[in-house]
Amino acid sequence: MSLVLAVEPDAQRADALRRLVREKVGADFILVTSAYAAVAAMSGRVPDLVLLGSSLEKKAEEHVLDHLLLASDA
Repeated sequence: MSLVLAVEPDAQRADALRRLVREKVGADFILVTSAYAAVAAMSGRVPDLVLLGSSLEKKAEEHVLDHLLLASDA
């Protein structure tokens, strides 16, 4: 089954994402609130899709994407 990883610090947006993926996508879903938690989540399994919340700082986005690139090459 596909894995979606969402990084969303905003609780309301996170709840909406959780409902949407559960009802419409039918994928495994991991929701975290920080770049650090996203990197930790990727240590177990590389996600098929990563969603980054609009409120994340640019540096946090880059950290997640850098780790995703490294993990997908392994």
